[in-house]
Amino acid sequence: MKEILYILLDNYAEHEIGFMSGAVSTDATGFRKEPKYINKMVAPTMEPVKSIGGMRTLPDYSFETMPADYAASASGYENSDVVTATLCWIDADPKTEGIENGLAQVRANAVLIQSHDGVLSIAGVVDGTDIAVFSTSGQMVGSAKAYGTTSTVPTTLRSGNVAIVRIGDKSVKVVIQ
Repeated sequence: MKEILYILLDNYAEHEIGFMSGAVSTDATGFRKEPKYINKMVAPTMEPVKSIGGMRTLPDYSFETMPADYAASASGYENSDVVTATLCWIDADPKTEGIENGLAQVRANAVLIQSHDGVLSIAGVVDGTDIAVFSTSGQMVGSAKAYGTTSTVPTTLRSGNVAIVRIGDKSVKVVIQ
């Protein structure tokens, strides 16, 4: 049975997971006898993640232990949109002192970037952080200041365009969906 993985970041909106998880964990008759998918939670670490409503959720997997084979969308369900997202890590802080094998541990913040009709939805950014979106020609096409669990940045870009998203002093490239 394929797993659907839900990414949990600090201050996630627990009510949003309920609708999707209930739909995918039932079979065609609306019962849980033969579901197509099983729901699993993923977080940066195996530590409990606190939701915006104060609930603490223990993840099934960390980013390091999550399986490579999973269902990314609930295909077969009518009226469902397939969502593409970019998961990136920013604010990397390598710790190399005392490491003898040449491998460094890196601590970083997970940021989830989604787009739909030129509007970016960015989760996992610290409140007050400046977000700017640029076209590949360097023109600023949208900006916002991070606030709450998810920040929305309207842009003039269309599906298929590449955007450079600057979050604080870090930048990532994403393809607009």
